[in-house]
Amino acid sequence: MKFYPVKEENLAIHESPRNTYGDTLVQSGERFSNIVVLDADLAESTQTKRFKKRFPGKFFDAGVAEQNLMGVAAGLAMSGKIVFASTFAYFGSGSKTFQLNSYKDGVSYKSAPNTIELVELLASKNGYVSDFNTTNTDFSGNMTIKTESGFANAAIHSAHPYGKGLDYIYLLKVPIIVAENNATLTYDDIAIVEPGDPGSVYGNTNFWDYVIVEASKGGDWIPLSDGYDCRADSRWLTAYNAGGSGTPAMWKSHSVNLRNFFSAGDEIIIRFRLFADQYVDGWGWAIDNLSIQPLYVGVEDEVIPTKFELSQNYPNPFNPTTAIKFSLAKESKVSLKVFNNLGEQVAELVNGNKSAGNYRINFNASNLASGIYYYRLEAGDFVQTRKMILLK
Repeated sequence: MKFYPVKEENLAIHESPRNTYGDTLVQSGERFSNIVVLDADLAESTQTKRFKKRFPGKFFDAGVAEQNLMGVAAGLAMSGKIVFASTFAYFGSGSKTFQLNSYKDGVSYKSAPNTIELVELLASKNGYVSDFNTTNTDFSGNMTIKTESGFANAAIHSAHPYGKGLDYIYLLKVPIIVAENNATLTYDDIAIVEPGDPGSVYGNTNFWDYVIVEASKGGDWIPLSDGYDCRADSRWLTAYNAGGSGTPAMWKSHSVNLRNFFSAGDEIIIRFRLFADQYVDGWGWAIDNLSIQPLYVGVEDEVIPTKFELSQNYPNPFNPTTAIKFSLAKESKVSLKVFNNLGEQVAELVNGNKSAGNYRINFNASNLASGIYYYRLEAGDFVQTRKMILLK
């Protein structure tokens, strides 16, 4: 009898709902004809729901009592089936300890306890942008968003100095849906960390401390670029050799194309990691101005519309804010402007290139008088105007 425990995919950041081939449940069902899924959760996981929809004849429900699981699984296994047992309910987030209990000939065999960090992920998005100057709860880990002494603005910071024998990890809890085009990730940073030996590069045993940005779609963590240390910028190296601290004059910009590592439509999570060996440390790492697929920020879902459309604002009448939605069938130069009853422009809400998708723009008219206003969308050859009423 073979059991493959399946964890809730949106909770475990060190584990994933994949078998030894790295397949998801649906991919496993397509690969092997004799695979079945046995569910004993109070609520089905996302993976089991997908499997049930794709292979309804291979899905079995043992009920909410997990003690029923072994009996049902044994019957399925005796008929030649490979059983994936989905038995994990919601454990919340934080540090949790798990132990695998297996059986053979009626004898219980327990694994050593394994403690992992569980992180509850947020809703997926098509883009993400933050300068960290407003309250931000989108990250989890042992770094901090703060305004460090000597800096005017907030950013992500490791401890300063960062210490020895540590792994600093800061994970963005918002999964990103990789775009077909313009799938860029950019950020600024300062990395004053111990340099490797002269001539050493990332991956060498004498490449000591380093920082790195990594992403995962449920399996291994993939470096989005090679890890680097203070030698990546002469200002950082000078500061490290002098035992100095980071300053606002040391920011360095980086850019990554996510499509070099993932396919369009992949849902990935991204983390920043500082590795420190047990010998020497330095000032540490700071990260600012994170931008992931910025053209898609505000795109409401991943379904590309088939036509251009400007929707009626809601609420209408409104006081003083209202939402304006529009759809783009293809990438276009977009203008969204608001006019008063005399035809005078009173606001410009959008002016620039936008990718195909559905958008929602909030309009605040607190500085305008009550009355009738018009908002006009121009996207390529498409032009549409609608009326709205501000009633204070």
